[in-house]
Amino acid sequence: MASLPPLEPTISQLDALSVESLIYEKQRLENSIFHLVRSNEDMKEFDENDKEFQLAIKENEDLIAR
Repeated sequence: MASLPPLEPTISQLDALSVESLIYEKQRLENSIFHLVRSNEDMKEFDENDKEFQLAIKENEDLIAR
């Protein structure tokens, strides 16, 4: 399944955001990454040879890298 490239905000869009909005977004992204990493660890611990888990882990890793 092909994924779409992430949307890249422009400098002017980023400048328009408040500090509070940026802090909130940073925390939201950190929380999402934490849960993706934990999910990968859980799947590897449960059955690292499961093909569906391997695909999900790869998708999570690709998402984290973005």
